[in-house]
Amino acid sequence: MPRIALDAMGGDLAPETPVVGAVQALDELPHTHEIVLVGRQEAIESELRKHEVVSQRLTIVDAPEQIGMSEKPLAAVRSKPRSSIRVGLELQKRGEADAFISAGNTGAIMAASLLLLGLHPGVERPAIGTLFPTGAKPVLVLDSGANIDCSARELRGFAHVGAVYARDVLGREHPVVGLLNIGEEAEKGTESVRAAYALLEEDRGIRFAGNVEGRDILDSSATWFSNSTSRWLTSSKNSSAAKWTRRFFRAPRCNGSSRFWITPSMAVRHSSVCEVSRLSATAPRHHARSRTPSESPLAQWKVT
Repeated sequence: MPRIALDAMGGDLAPETPVVGAVQALDELPHTHEIVLVGRQEAIESELRKHEVVSQRLTIVDAPEQIGMSEKPLAAVRSKPRSSIRVGLELQKRGEADAFISAGNTGAIMAASLLLLGLHPGVERPAIGTLFPTGAKPVLVLDSGANIDCSARELRGFAHVGAVYARDVLGREHPVVGLLNIGEEAEKGTESVRAAYALLEEDRGIRFAGNVEGRDILDSSATWFSNSTSRWLTSSKNSSAAKWTRRFFRAPRCNGSSRFWITPSMAVRHSSVCEVSRLSATAPRHHARSRTPSESPLAQWKVT
C-alpha cells in the first residue's frame, strides 16, 4: 500500500491548504493509498475537524518545528531536527513512506534530501525540474533554481536525469532533449555550454535536438530542456518567451492546465521531494525575428 508523506506545515497557507489537499486526495486516490500528514499535531487535528474526516488511510506524525521560507537551508535543517521537512524525509529513508511532498522552503528540502537520501550513483549535482504547460504536452525544464553555475558534465547529467523522469514518470517513450541557450547555433553560449553541446551531441543515450531558445518552450513538443545558464531566468517583458507566455494564457484553449506545477527534485534518490511553484514568464534577453513552429530545431523530432 503506497504511503505518501505530506508536509502539513509547508507553504504560505499551512496547515489549512495542505490539509484540504490531503482530504481531497483521499477521495481521488485509489483506496490502496495512504497519506501521512507531517507537522504540528494540534494544528493538523484542528484543521481536520473542519472536514469531519474519519479514515484509516490518513495518519499524523508530529513534527513540532517548522522551517521558515527565509531561513538558511542547511543551517535550518541541522538546527531543527524535528522540523516537518526533516521528519518527513526521515520517514521515507526508513521506508515508512514511499514519497515526501512539500511546498515549503525549497533550499531546505534540497539540503535535507541530500543529507538523508543522497544522490543516485553517477549523478554529480541535483537539479530542480519544473513542468511548463504548453499547447500540447507539458515540457520539463531543469535546472530551474538549484544551481547558479554548472559544468558541461553536470549539464549532461541533467539531460540523463530529465530523460529518465520524462520516460518513467511522464510516460514519454522517446524523450527529446534540448539545450536552452541564447541561440540555436552550436557556437553560441559560454564555454561550458558549448562543451555541453559537444557532449550531448556525442551521447548516443539521448535524443539531442541541439540548442533551443526560450520561445521554443511553449511552442514545442520537446520532453525537456536543460537550463544552461542562469541568465535566461531574468524576466523580460519584451522577450520572445514572455510574449508566448502571455499569448498562451490569453488563448481560450489551455487543455485544463493550471498555473501551478509540481517541481520534483530531479536528482534526489527516488525522485522524492516536490514543491509547488508558480510560473514566471522568463527568457534570455535577446530579440530575434518571428519564426513559425516548423522552423524550430525541435520540429525535426517526432516525440512520443
